[in-house]
Amino acid sequence: VDILTLPVLDTEDWSYFANPEEILTRLEEILTRDKPKLLLFSSPDNPTGGIVPDSTFFEVIELAYHHGCFVGVDYAYRAQYFTEKQPAQFAASPIVHPNLIKIHSNSKWCRGLGRRLGWIEARTDIIDTLEAVQQSVVLCPDTVHQMALAAYLESALPEGSLLTYMNNSRLAYKKAAQHLTTYVDEYLKMRHIVPQGGLYTVVDVGRNADNFVYEVLENTGVIFVPGSGFGKTLENGIRISFGPLVNDLNRMKQGFERVCDYLAKTPGP
Repeated sequence: VDILTLPVLDTEDWSYFANPEEILTRLEEILTRDKPKLLLFSSPDNPTGGIVPDSTFFEVIELAYHHGCFVGVDYAYRAQYFTEKQPAQFAASPIVHPNLIKIHSNSKWCRGLGRRLGWIEARTDIIDTLEAVQQSVVLCPDTVHQMALAAYLESALPEGSLLTYMNNSRLAYKKAAQHLTTYVDEYLKMRHIVPQGGLYTVVDVGRNADNFVYEVLENTGVIFVPGSGFGKTLENGIRISFGPLVNDLNRMKQGFERVCDYLAKTPGP
């Protein structure tokens, strides 16, 4: 299987989906030349925290459809959107867009961390095929947690407690994201993406991120994720998560203060 990548982070100005028309042009070139069977991306994105613009999202779906390509969208972070209105793409239907496959996870919206429970929205024949594959690769499905989640939803949906939890959580993550970007500006003074959703942002450290992460961890005890794991585009970038400290913003600040103090007394690269 060949895997092709289409970068959507502009490292010149450190922006996510800054030029949709250019990205669509490059996508059409790939669809025409390489004839891929599946286009896969997440929205909100990991690691940038960006959300594909709605207008571009639907253009991508239509463009892929005309080239016989399915589009799989990972909506693991769908519950954590920070825009004023919920993106229209979240309501996109495979009935209207038959090449669309929507992938959902319980881990971020229902605190099902580590349970690997979720669901798929797609055409009936796609669902049937995925179910057949699942039956042949999963020897022991997590039946107990499936039953527990089903029992919880039976009460949480009609009484409205799940919706209340999701709204409160989204606002808490939005607040944490705002604090994170403020701390990056104040203490790191480095270029970064302002998260539109999700749990992360990426920061341009201006040098090899693998070395930067190791040095910072060794000297401050603060850990970042090197961007190289997400592709060559982020060789000088780090991913920072605000998720673990969403309820302890002061601790987040303390971490940035320690990194700032270390960088202030350390010669540049």
